[in-house]
Amino acid sequence: RRKGVFSALLGEAERVLGRFNYASELFVIDSRSGVGKKAAASFGACHEYTEYAMRYVGGAALLSVDGLSIARLGEDSIDSLVELRAEAFKGSREDAESFERTTFVSANRQVYGAYFGDLLVGACSLGFEGRSVSINGLVIAQARRGRGLGQAFLAAIVFMLSSGGYEMLLDVNSENVNAFHIYQKLGFAVRRSVDYHRRAIR
Repeated sequence: RRKGVFSALLGEAERVLGRFNYASELFVIDSRSGVGKKAAASFGACHEYTEYAMRYVGGAALLSVDGLSIARLGEDSIDSLVELRAEAFKGSREDAESFERTTFVSANRQVYGAYFGDLLVGACSLGFEGRSVSINGLVIAQARRGRGLGQAFLAAIVFMLSSGGYEMLLDVNSENVNAFHIYQKLGFAVRRSVDYHRRAIR
């Protein structure tokens, strides 16, 4: 340490990135690392966001929203899922379809949907690894947000998994303040956090 090795490696990495026209880079640092944060600052990197890894610690109550039901989805739901994700995340249909097809071909993943009648208004993916389950890709239709549907949908998923004795994990970006507070209300607590610091490539 303190012999310029990291600076040399960083310089070489930036030369490679520059050839591909990247304008900036991210320093990924454990939030507990004061040394890491000081190092990032010394290179002129600025904190951009924090990613929280959360674990369910208990306390969620099953919430009721009139007309809302949940069900496990199959591949016959791909078109509806693609439309939901592409609209909600303002992404391409190709990216949304790739995400869904990758999920359905995985033996340890399941997809659940939230319905109002026959209308799919929400979805999330569950990844099973032993007795642990990661909750990913939670989405609610843009036009249905702000009505408590996301919280009620996730509460139902948590209740189902908790009844089966599963450990539940999820990740959330600090920029998604509303989701972070909802997860806390439903009994999730931060177990680890990582800071992202951005620096322009010179």
